[in-house]
Amino acid sequence: MIGNYIWITWILFFLVAETFTLLTKEKYYPSLSRWTWRKTGQWRPYRNFPVLRVPLFIGLTWATLHLSFGECAFGVC
Repeated sequence: MIGNYIWITWILFFLVAETFTLLTKEKYYPSLSRWTWRKTGQWRPYRNFPVLRVPLFIGLTWATLHLSFGECAFGVC
C-alpha cells in the first residue's frame, strides 16, 4: 500500500518539475531527458563512443517492459 504512494509521489514530482522546466523554456535547469542525454554522452573512452548510453538504453527498455507488461514480463522475474 505504501509503495503505491511512493510511485504517485515520484510521478507527481516528475510532472511538476518537467512542467515547470518546459513552461520556463529550460531557463533555470534543463529537462530530465536533456540532462540525462548530456551526462551519458560526456564519457567517451572508446573512439568517441558514448559508453554510458548503452546501460541507459538497457535500463529504459527494461523499465518500459516492466511497466507495460507487469512484474514478471515474459517470465523474467
